[in-house]
Amino acid sequence: MRLRAAQSADIDALMAWFPDETSLRNWAGPSFDYPFDRTSFHRDCRWRDMPSYCLDSHGILQGFGQFYDRYGRVNLARLVVSPMSRGQGLGQLLINALIEASRPVLGLNEAGLFVYRSNESAYCCYRAAGFSVASMPDDSGLGDEAHYLVRAIGPRPDGS
Repeated sequence: MRLRAAQSADIDALMAWFPDETSLRNWAGPSFDYPFDRTSFHRDCRWRDMPSYCLDSHGILQGFGQFYDRYGRVNLARLVVSPMSRGQGLGQLLINALIEASRPVLGLNEAGLFVYRSNESAYCCYRAAGFSVASMPDDSGLGDEAHYLVRAIGPRPDGS
């Protein structure tokens, strides 16, 4: 398993992971067009605006995620594991790999993310990855629909 930069060729596989509007909204939130096509999906993913990565196993897309600086934290966004690979610990692997990838880019000491309250499996994954519920930022636009979770980013295994 390796984390690599997302490429346009990954769009087709990623789009297939969202067969309905509910699954898309749970992943991407309300600002993503549905129904989507390849062009709108690429645009709404904002691949050019933020670091976007894929978890890859021998050329097979296993996960996807993005990060950017929000509220002085590494904001993890649009995290998803292939429907065929869920329940195998890949969510935590993806989270940790994205945090490592963010270090040289952002250099921040905390990570944060939003998760819809209805997305219980993602919520459990994030809690298992060390995230705790924090106060919802006022400007999130999500109100009571979601949790805001945060966790400290510890030093690298080499101590840096």
